[in-house]
Amino acid sequence: MTYQEIFIQIISEVSGKSKQETGELLSAFRKTHPGGKWDTPIPDKDAEKLLNDLRGEAPGILAWLIKSAMDIAGHTGTA
Repeated sequence: MTYQEIFIQIISEVSGKSKQETGELLSAFRKTHPGGKWDTPIPDKDAEKLLNDLRGEAPGILAWLIKSAMDIAGHTGTA
């Protein structure tokens, strides 16, 4: 697995959105914010541990998603 695959998996699980929709959003993000370790492979054992750790943080991740959506919704585009 890669960091991208793990991100898509956990955000899909937490949000209830499909992996395809989550992947499309990440793809759009990556176009405007290039770089990072998204494509770095992670050994299976480490990937499974990371996924399990993130699943344990699901309530916090969901709160982060909700806050981010609210911040975006309230953004007027003016400084």
